[in-house]
Amino acid sequence: MHVASWQAAYREIIPAEVIESWPLDRRITQWTSLLEAAGTEGTIFILVAVADAEVIGFVSSRASEDSDGEDVCEVSATYVAPEVQRRGAGHALLAAACDALQAAGFDQATLWVLAHNTAARAFYEREGWKPDGASQPLGDTGILELRYCKRLARAP
Repeated sequence: MHVASWQAAYREIIPAEVIESWPLDRRITQWTSLLEAAGTEGTIFILVAVADAEVIGFVSSRASEDSDGEDVCEVSATYVAPEVQRRGAGHALLAAACDALQAAGFDQATLWVLAHNTAARAFYEREGWKPDGASQPLGDTGILELRYCKRLARAP
């Protein structure tokens, strides 16, 4: 699911050789490491959406890798299987993530999205996320990422 959704989301944005450089076995290694670290310092949680006993999406968070302070957490990934996109799973996952982050004491969350990923940017903006002006290159690809943020704490 992760590989299929990643390829579908980025096929028009990231060069094919970069997409092909992330084979399934590399994702399995990455997920093994993430799942072993889940709940420890640095990885806050991984939430999954399941339908008919199949994982159809996930959202993960971690301590912010930016110097934003201890009350800021990063949503590190949000993916939904291409065949079920635009049916509410992404909304439910991101809302659950924000609720969990707020319950864990975080006041704000950030995430990084590719500048040319207009579908993802529109999704995040509908969910109340806003670009904060920060940007960075995605590795050595020359592709730009934009940082979005969302306030989690409710006003007193």
